[in-house]
Amino acid sequence: MSSAEDNKLAEEIGKRIAAFRHACRFSQTTLAKQVGIRQAPLSNLEQGKCLPSTRVLMKLAEALGVSVDDILGIRGAGDMGAALICVCGDVGTREVAVASLSARYAARSWLPSYSFELAMTEAELVAQTLRRSLGCEHVVRLDVVEHLKWEGVAVGEAETTALCSVYCGEGGTACLVLKRGLSEENRRFAAAYGLARLMIAARDAALHEKWETLQNQKDRLANAVASAFLMPNELISRYIMKNGTPSSNDISEMSQFFGVSEDQLKSRLSAVGVVVI
Repeated sequence: MSSAEDNKLAEEIGKRIAAFRHACRFSQTTLAKQVGIRQAPLSNLEQGKCLPSTRVLMKLAEALGVSVDDILGIRGAGDMGAALICVCGDVGTREVAVASLSARYAARSWLPSYSFELAMTEAELVAQTLRRSLGCEHVVRLDVVEHLKWEGVAVGEAETTALCSVYCGEGGTACLVLKRGLSEENRRFAAAYGLARLMIAARDAALHEKWETLQNQKDRLANAVASAFLMPNELISRYIMKNGTPSSNDISEMSQFFGVSEDQLKSRLSAVGVVVI
């Protein structure tokens, strides 16, 4: 292997090590201690200044919870780990894009090919597209997680500070990792929000746009899409036609009908112009 090839390999491995470390919320000092090296050599590795020894490589994989192949970027048949991008963060906050931790959950190519503007007016259309692609257009109280699993889309839960993690890779492959211990309503919303972020990530990939671009707009749109996905305008209209305009006393029953929290319902009703009497 030539010196140029060595340098390129070292740079790629360094980027993966840094990405895995950020995903684990480790500082360089913390990871270095776990691996048994000083912080300076780890910094050199992440900057691509040198290649890790076999011992250090194995220790890094163990500390980061990934395989040696993940760090080296070796992908076996059906293993999308090295190609995945992880977007993780609390709903409504800025997100941090990092490389995939590993292919802990099988991925399936299912995302529809779809381009849209980053405008709130697109939320309904994006949500409808997601529902159609998952075959749940007419489901009212939608258990997003169970429906995704039934459709063969990978969903996992983990101990994480992020409300929802989204993995999106080449060819539309994707899986979701949700924070363990969420309430039923927040679990639904987290999964719906994750789906919205997947759609935005797929859009970004199609347009060759970096995820950081117009991040605030993407955050707002993802929240709007999640709400529209769980509470479609058409189903809200049917509910009101049957039961009348909801009053403050009806909010609890209506939120149970859709399987969302009262705050999520109130926000959605306000967005579609329904005034609670």
